[in-house]
Amino acid sequence: MHMVFRKNAKIWMVGIKGAGMAGLAQILKGLGYRVQGSDTKEKFYTDAILKRLGISVLERFSPKNVRGADFVVASNAYMQGPRTRDKGSGYGEVREAKRRSIPVLSYPEAVGELFNNSFGIAVAGTHGKSTTAAMIGVMLEKLGADPTALIGAEVLNWESNARVTKHSTLSTKPYFVLEADEYKNAFLHYQPNMIVLTNVEWDHPDVFPSFAKYAWAFKKFIGRLKTRGIIIVPRDNRVAWRVAQQQQHKVFSFGKHPRSVVRVANITVGPRGTLFSVFFNKKRLGAVTLQLFGEHHAYNAVAAIACGLALGYPFLHIKKALKTFQGTRRRFEILSPHRFVPHTLSPVVIDDYAHHPTEIAVTIRAARQAFPRRPVHILFQPHTFSRTQALFRDFVKALHLADRVYILTTYGSARERKGKIGSRELAKTLRAPHFATHQEAAQVLRNILPQNAILLAVGAGDQWRVAQKLLNMMQGTRRKR
Repeated sequence: MHMVFRKNAKIWMVGIKGAGMAGLAQILKGLGYRVQGSDTKEKFYTDAILKRLGISVLERFSPKNVRGADFVVASNAYMQGPRTRDKGSGYGEVREAKRRSIPVLSYPEAVGELFNNSFGIAVAGTHGKSTTAAMIGVMLEKLGADPTALIGAEVLNWESNARVTKHSTLSTKPYFVLEADEYKNAFLHYQPNMIVLTNVEWDHPDVFPSFAKYAWAFKKFIGRLKTRGIIIVPRDNRVAWRVAQQQQHKVFSFGKHPRSVVRVANITVGPRGTLFSVFFNKKRLGAVTLQLFGEHHAYNAVAAIACGLALGYPFLHIKKALKTFQGTRRRFEILSPHRFVPHTLSPVVIDDYAHHPTEIAVTIRAARQAFPRRPVHILFQPHTFSRTQALFRDFVKALHLADRVYILTTYGSARERKGKIGSRELAKTLRAPHFATHQEAAQVLRNILPQNAILLAVGAGDQWRVAQKLLNMMQGTRRKR
């Protein structure tokens, strides 16, 4: 689809509170469009962002909402729904727009309309997309490039998940950094100038029933690179490397592999962050310091460094820019007040979005590196029944890396309310406590957590609410003292 938003168009966004949709709303408003939208009354972190930007949100769905709109942009969740007469839903708004012949675009289609007319830098992969894309966005901003960026998580530097170029339009071809999601082949709507591929490991079994089909989607995505495009690819990831080698584009490798063009080595993780060395074509460029914890963040950073070098920026400037990166929301985010962390007498509560076995294992290792000699406990909320079933053994293996495991009931999705394998089966195999509610989990954890424990609350659902409840209980106890 090729549909350029006309100047001053009124755009109605269905499901505007979602991370991607809210970020897109910010960009559209920044480019001069009139933006409004609808969603449920459920609270999202994007509520504050949209309010701050003055973007009106109606917390109810109604076919009447789309009247007067020039374009409708809908979350993928509402593009194809049940054929019912329920008008009080996002589906009802989309159907009404089509009935009125108002152009309707899905979220990835709308993003593509903007991204494909820019110098597009797409960050794709199974793990690390949000942090790597955020690093690149902040890096380019600090380097004076004034990029537009759309990330799947809130970037702490920006207090938002999006950034808008100061150019009034995108016609001058500024950089557009995009977290390109593979789910339902959304990234096939994008035509980037550069792809930063973090890794390729099977996920989303509800859409990709085999690893082969999952990898094939990435191959098709790389095939959408524009002429003279560049692929930044991990030399350590066999599948990603093989997929990239099959394309007729310039390949720029990174990673720990000795043959990587940009190589990371000597990674050290301590209480103040992560330090590592960077080599370019076997020549040492220098050391880089991050405010973040974990070897995986060094890996994300070297991907961002490879991107910067490929674009022609000096290493010393890149290094200085990355040192300012504060991280992203829900990626090893320490919720405990920082003054209590170094020598705390209470548990340290950390929220993380890890919902895949590999991500869980990496997060546990990061906790051990950042807080050595302290027990690591993990509260895990499985996300989708299909993923839990397909990767069940891997989940068990990863969770066993923690000293103690707690399981919260499965966070289902609108497309998948039940399944054969879920949280109870996982808890039974791990011989771990199973919690049916947030309140139960917070109360039990408050009573049994050791005073020196690190608690990781991980998952792509709402287990962060348990972490917040627990933290409130802990702080209430301190005040009483």
